Order: sequence, then structure tokens, then C-alpha cells
Amino acid sequence: MSDPVIATQPATAYALERLEFITSGHMSETLDRACQPTHPTIYCIGLHVDPQSQGLGVGTTMVRWATEFADSRNAAAWAHLSDSTAGIKACEKNGFEEVNTVTVDLDEYATKDTNKRWGIYTHHCMYRPPHA
Repeated sequence: MSDPVIATQPATAYALERLEFITSGHMSETLDRACQPTHPTIYCIGLHVDPQSQGLGVGTTMVRWATEFADSRNAAAWAHLSDSTAGIKACEKNGFEEVNTVTVDLDEYATKDTNKRWGIYTHHCMYRPPHA
């Protein structure tokens, strides 16, 4: 796994713009590093399993379908995941390797007029090379 992406933004930027800069910049940086321009790539973003169906292999099956789809096109696969142990395991079972992470303290970007805490959020970037 490579070193985490460190993104900086001028302090004058609005909080949400800074957060957007960090998360979008991280995704862009990882894509540039992980994806080879010689291969088509599919993106697995936003896969979620209903809590009542978790632990039944649904996530692994969805990821397997995506990798079979990629394989049929000799494409690489890239996944951008939240800090989900089950999601990471489902990707690893299907040949993905973690290539980067970015951790953000969301409370630094939340408005200060609320007592609600958002906590720490970690994005995991995982890559699977083409399998013909």
C-alpha cells in the first residue's frame, strides 16, 4: 500500500470546499496512480447491502459480478469504499488490493452551530488489475 494522500488547501477556502478538494483530489490522485491508460477500467462506487441482508454473501456476490463484468472486457476494476470491514473483505475475496486511504475528521468541516459530531471517516481505494 502506498503512503496516504496528503492534501492541502489554503486556509481561506470554505470548509466544504476544502473537504471536496481533499476527497475529490484523493480519488483523482489514486486513479492516476492505480489505473493504467492501456486498459479500460470499471468503477465500483456506492455498493451497499441492506443491514438485514448483511452477512449473507450479498456484498461478495455484487463485487464478484462486477469483477466478472470487468474480466469479460479485459478491464481493471477500482473500488472506492467507506471504512467498512465487510466491504473491504468482499473486495479482497475478489482480487482487489488496497492502494490508498484518506482519513478525514469530518468535525473539522461541519458547521460550528451544532453540537452534532460527525467523527472520523476513512475512504479506502482498492484496485484489481485486468484478468483476461
